[in-house]
This record gives sequence, C-alpha cells and structure tokens, in this order.
Amino acid sequence: MIRFRNIAFLSIICIALVACTITIGPPCTPCATIQPTATPTYPPATATPVSILWDSKLDSIGVTVKRVDGARYKLIAAWVTQNGSWDVPDWAHQWQLDTLGGDHHVFGRCLDASGNVLNKTFVMQNGGVASRTPEADGWANLPMAGQNWNPANGQGPYIWYPLNGDVLVGLGMPLNNHWSFFGVWKDTKPSLIDIIVGFFFAR
Repeated sequence: MIRFRNIAFLSIICIALVACTITIGPPCTPCATIQPTATPTYPPATATPVSILWDSKLDSIGVTVKRVDGARYKLIAAWVTQNGSWDVPDWAHQWQLDTLGGDHHVFGRCLDASGNVLNKTFVMQNGGVASRTPEADGWANLPMAGQNWNPANGQGPYIWYPLNGDVLVGLGMPLNNHWSFFGVWKDTKPSLIDIIVGFFFAR
C-alpha cells in the first residue's frame, strides 16, 4: 500500500516537471491601440476674386462701386457715354451693342459664370425705388432725371444694382449733361463642377 502511494506521488512529480519544460511560445504582448484618425476636411470651393474694368470718366464725377459682402453678383465692368456719343473704352465693345440707346439712362447686364445673360431684376434708387428686368438685348435700363446735380457738391443721386449684387453709387446727370451709365455684373457662386474639383484637388 505504501509502495503504491510512493509510485503515485512520483508520477505526479514527473508530470509536473514535464509540464514545466514544455514551451508553448513567447508571451503575448498587448496589441498596439489603434488611434482613430480625424475625418479630413477640405476647404470649400471658392470663387476667384473678380477684377473690374473701370472707365476713368466715372472717377471724374465721383462714381464708386460698393462691394457687398456675400453678394453673389459682382461688378466686373462699368463705363459711361456722354451726350449720346458711342465713344467707349475698347474693352466695353464686347458688351456694347448697337441696339443700345438712350442718352441719360442706367444700363445693367448680369451674366452667369459662363458669360450667358441672366434675367436678373435691377434696382435704381434715388430717394424712390424703381426696378427693371432685361429687354431682348440682355440689358435692363431706366432713365434718369436731371436734378441739376453738380459733382463738385458730392456724388450723384442714383444708385444701381442687380438683386444680390454689388452697387454702383453716385450716378446722375452732371450739370444736366446727358450721361448714360453701363454696368456688367457676373455670378461668382461656384458651379457644381467647381465644387467637385475643389473637393478632390484642394486636399
């Protein structure tokens, strides 16, 4: 009986020693924690700043342009005719059409981003308010009254602009001379193509 117990005890010891010598493999090290990455953000597509073609005659009578923050339609060109003359800057010929008439009017033309004429409402103010949409030639126009305005005393009484656009300020008939004012505005809101291109290439 004692001998049997000794054999069993020795067997247990042998099994324990064998188990201690078996190498299962290197201890597992904790896996590195993967940190979440921030979702990349891309700047929105923005319109290219619009330059302006400006007739120096406008400066001679104090006409200015008010750039309206957030305005969709930006003034890109402005010029005058005097006393019915068609003498205009060379760059104005791309818009100045033979169908234009009137020697004391304000004219407005609004273009989309591709240069096509838009049917935009224009507003003229001089204490009162009047509005006009473009005629068949693409120009909106309204007549001005004389009011015996002297540029030496300050800007003219009229302002002229498309809805949601920059504003031409200080228009009028200097000393009752017949002047007409022309302005071209352009849509600066990015097109769908601009937005897509900006998304993929502004990274």
